[in-house]
Amino acid sequence: MKRLLIGLIIFGLSYQIQAQNNVAYLNTSNEVKTTPTRKTNPKTLKNVLYLSKVNNKQLPIVVQKMRSKVAAFNVSDLAIYTPKEKAFYNVVFNEGDYKIIANFNHNGNLTESTETYKNVRLPVEIHAKLAKNNPEWIISNTLCKIIYKSTSGAQITYNVILKNDTKKKTLKVII
Repeated sequence: MKRLLIGLIIFGLSYQIQAQNNVAYLNTSNEVKTTPTRKTNPKTLKNVLYLSKVNNKQLPIVVQKMRSKVAAFNVSDLAIYTPKEKAFYNVVFNEGDYKIIANFNHNGNLTESTETYKNVRLPVEIHAKLAKNNPEWIISNTLCKIIYKSTSGAQITYNVILKNDTKKKTLKVII
């Protein structure tokens, strides 16, 4: 009887903890194939600050499009959205090797996001410096990680794996 009572208490507490954040998953790979491409007007977006915190001209076009989808996302379109409940919504955007986990507040404002892009092209300035400082090395893999917080802005980090025959080295470039 004692174990049953403790089990029910733990189950009740864990159920309340799970109910605090709602999670939505959005697979954008299907949307890219079915919807025609159009330019997004940054003035009509709710989360313009999110786009303005990172210099988009340095990022590849695929990354720019994905970030525009996050900025244009409307939380009230979610099936789990309830206007009376003040909650945060974690939305996952996936497209191939690119993933954005965005956290929206009840009003639809983006509060933070973690973005991971595998094997993206490096900005020209970074690529040129790496080539100059590491002659005879070839860029094998890249990983771009952008961490955005509405309170502090965005930080871009590139992890680059260089190869030279059997040798490997990993470099971390923070912008």
